Parts: sequence; C-alpha cells; structure tokens
Amino acid sequence: RRTFQETDPPEHTRVRVLVAKAFSKPVVALFEEQIRQICDDILDKVLPLGQFDAVKMVARQLPMRMLGQIIGTPDEDLEWLVEKGDALIANTDSDFTDLVLDKADTDAYRLMPFRSPAGAELFDYAKRLMQDKRKRGDTSGVLNLILQPDREGNVISEEEFRNFFCLLVAAGNDTTRYSIAAGLHALASQPHLLGELQAGDDSLWETMPDEVIRWASPTMYFRRTATTDIELHGKTIREGDKVLLWFASGNRDEEVFERPYEIDFRRSPNRHMAFGQGGARLALATPRPDRPGAADGALDLGALAIQGALRDASRDAVDRPALPPDGRPVRRRRAGLAVLGPRRLGQPPVRRQALSRSGRPGKGGPRS
Repeated sequence: RRTFQETDPPEHTRVRVLVAKAFSKPVVALFEEQIRQICDDILDKVLPLGQFDAVKMVARQLPMRMLGQIIGTPDEDLEWLVEKGDALIANTDSDFTDLVLDKADTDAYRLMPFRSPAGAELFDYAKRLMQDKRKRGDTSGVLNLILQPDREGNVISEEEFRNFFCLLVAAGNDTTRYSIAAGLHALASQPHLLGELQAGDDSLWETMPDEVIRWASPTMYFRRTATTDIELHGKTIREGDKVLLWFASGNRDEEVFERPYEIDFRRSPNRHMAFGQGGARLALATPRPDRPGAADGALDLGALAIQGALRDASRDAVDRPALPPDGRPVRRRRAGLAVLGPRRLGQPPVRRQALSRSGRPGKGGPRS
C-alpha cells in the first residue's frame, strides 16, 4: 500500500533509481513546447468568457492536460483520473470523496494507498492502460520508460509500479495546481508583481517559478515517525514519536530567506523546501549546481507549468485583475499532509494585448 514517498532507504533509493530515468533532463525537455502549447490553448479558450474561475479553468486544467501528455493517457480519461487522484489523497476531506477516513468503514481498502477506494480503481486503471499500450505497441509517455530495466537489469515490480502510478496521478497534479493558483492569486492581489512580469526582463522567468513554489508551499507538512531518540533544538524526540515537518515554515525561515514574507521574483539562490528539496525524497529530481534550490526532473516539470501559466496570464492581463472575496486561500485536508491554495479565483474581463513570447508588448495582432 505504500507509495515510495513513504519508504526509507535503501528501499526508497532502489525504486527512485528505477523511476528517475523517466524524469531526466532530456526527457523533461521534450515536454517544454507541449506545455507552452497547452497554456496557449487554455488561455485562448477562457479569456473570451470575460469572467471565469481561474483555479478550475486554468490552474486545474494545465496540470491535468500535462498529466495526459506525460503518462500517455487518452484525453477522455483525464477528468476521471484527476478526480480519483483528488479522492485518493483527500480521504479526510468530504469535498473530494464520499468515503471519508474515520467516518466510514475503510477496512476493505486498508492495503490500498492512503487506505482509499480510489487507490483500487487507479490500480486497475494502470494495469488496463499498460495492457492496452502493449497490445497496440504504444511506447509513448514516461510509463514505458519506468518499466524498462536499469543498467544492472533490475525492473520495477508490478506493485511498485501501481503505487507509483497512484502517486504520479495524485501528487503530480495536486501540487502543481495549487502552486499555479497561488501564483495567480499573488498577481491578482499584488499588482506590482504583474507589472514586473510585464516589464520584459527575460531573466525573471528563470527565477520566478521557484519563488512561486516557495511562496505557495502547496504541501504544508508531512507527518513522520522517529526511528531513534534524538535531541533537536533543545527538544527531545523519542523513538516512535509522531513528528511534523512543516514545509511552509521552512519556506519562511528568516535565517535562510531575506524578507521571507514577501514575494521576490528575483530571489536567488532560492533554497526552498517545497517538493521535498533538501532531503532524500526530492520529487524525482537531481540537484542542479547552476541553480541552487532547483533541480532537474519532476520539479522542473512543475516549474515549466508555472512559468507557462503565469507568462500567458501576465501577457494577456493588461488591466489589474481584481480579487473577489472567494479568492482567499483555504487549507485542504489530506491524509498525513495538508495543502494550501485558493478554492476559487474569479477573473474579471481583461483587455488582451499582443506580446512576444518573452512577454514584451508587441505591435498588435494575435498572440505569438
């Protein structure tokens, strides 16, 4: 039932090595233009509506469609996959699932990830998906890469693969969605940030995604169990104690970040802890020496999505978008963790202006 984010080395390391090849820098680079095209397509569809829910129609849509490209699933399955992913890790939140942990009998699903019936449905889907792909000779998407043996001939087991599929569908979509939502929320509530993105400084797009992720801290905390007695900052933690790792607090650490409660798109280095940085469970990535605090892999996929969404949004939102009352951030409860992000974010009518791909104003005509 355990996804590999819940395991320790050497088990964690072994599975990580088997799946990491599917999120290497060359593989991630293949998705960059596709992500940009998805961003263009989403904004082209929603902006003519005048007013729309930016969380539902932008922040949710982009990771969902990215997911389809990455794992090679049919478009018609994406909405169902995202719903099941939400239900999987939100099994203490009645907004996302009818079978709420501790309020319903979950014994039948005790060996499923997060003890959720959605885990069983995702397990079955993953099995059918790969059977269908093999039948058609389809090797697209990262799932086929994950199933390939490593240099020593080791392969991921069926159980490990299904657990990883559940994690990819749920966590891969959830954290990116709330990061994008938090970025849009920041642009809406702090107009000077929108002006910075529209000023045409290309270097800003390299550092902006990490700052949005730090600010969003979409996964607020993880709960862990101490494996040995230890004293930390004058406090004694006993073996077996339940402890919380507060990513949100670490990303506001005054000893690490100057002006931690302000958004600085030029912040560098940006040694935030989001997506598991600073530990063994960094989200399928390897540290990047050229960008402290950043990494290749799944983290960069999230950064590409944030960059694409905010680039297009800032390029089109010439007028300052006002923030309606329902745009306030809310906490979403998850099993053993919590995420933070706007539930809804209304977007009033905006005037569109043609800008170049770099974000500088153009001379009119359609968006490039």
